[in-house]
Amino acid sequence: MNIADKYQNALTRIPPPGGNGCHPDLLGVATLGILAGQTDGVIAADIRQSIPPGRRQVPDREIEDAIRRARLDTQPGDRTGRTWTPPPKPRRVIPCDGRVLAAKWIARGRGASEAEFWEASPVRPPEAEPGPEEFCLILAKLYQPTDLLFISDRTEPGTVGQTIRTAAEWIDVATRTAKAPGPYIIPNPLDGCEHDTKSGTRSRRCDAAVAVRRFVVVEFDGMPLHDQLSFWWGTTLPVAVLIHSGNKSYHAWIRIEGAADPDEIVRVMFDEILIPAGADSTTRNPARLSRTPGHWRADKQAPQMLIYLDPRAHPKGRGA
Repeated sequence: MNIADKYQNALTRIPPPGGNGCHPDLLGVATLGILAGQTDGVIAADIRQSIPPGRRQVPDREIEDAIRRARLDTQPGDRTGRTWTPPPKPRRVIPCDGRVLAAKWIARGRGASEAEFWEASPVRPPEAEPGPEEFCLILAKLYQPTDLLFISDRTEPGTVGQTIRTAAEWIDVATRTAKAPGPYIIPNPLDGCEHDTKSGTRSRRCDAAVAVRRFVVVEFDGMPLHDQLSFWWGTTLPVAVLIHSGNKSYHAWIRIEGAADPDEIVRVMFDEILIPAGADSTTRNPARLSRTPGHWRADKQAPQMLIYLDPRAHPKGRGA
């Protein structure tokens, strides 16, 4: 059987999406298509037509990402087998021109793909389709069982109900329902008490209710997705989590717990680096919402997918 025949055969054997291994299988199919001499457009169209019905819709970006990674892997002298090697650990954040630094980071990470983040991840996200396994993994690796977490399908401050539970209880919910709760999560643990808010109301999920300021959420809504991936691959910031929002951005959870002055770290990080680079300026507060990994985003018909997890990320440098 020649390469062209193997490619056609692989197209017929793509498993249904939704927990059957469709996502990792796309890379192999795309690789065979490239070796068979097909263009990226033809491969994308072939894969799209060949994916059987399943429990989720495979977005075009997932197919394009598989083709891009396969193209890199099949070109001699490229980035095949690349690992994410941490740069020297900085002793402090040095004030600089954020736009210039961001451009350097993007250039250093140019061409990075979701698949490469997955392979470089110190804790590998599950190979299965995004779902409750990702959700349970991130809670088990980043939190104590008794940590209180806010997870909800609404963003309104008054929405509490049963949305604040311990990490162990949330894992139990995901296991019993076979679904990742969400789509929203406050990455920082809460104290479970009501506090006064700036608007004069009382809330258990406001900034004052944060028990441990462990992470700060960063996202770029105006930057193309491929540049966002390049930025996060090239950065020296301590990225603990990287999640595709299911839409136009990646949410990064930067670990600040353990820094001598977390508030000052956040101020310098945003004012001197991230905001000049184009990051959302409103995500710096302790109770900021992020996207829950593994949750199916119904409005976009796409998963909120975990692509990188480093529980040992530290503000003094990755893996410290």
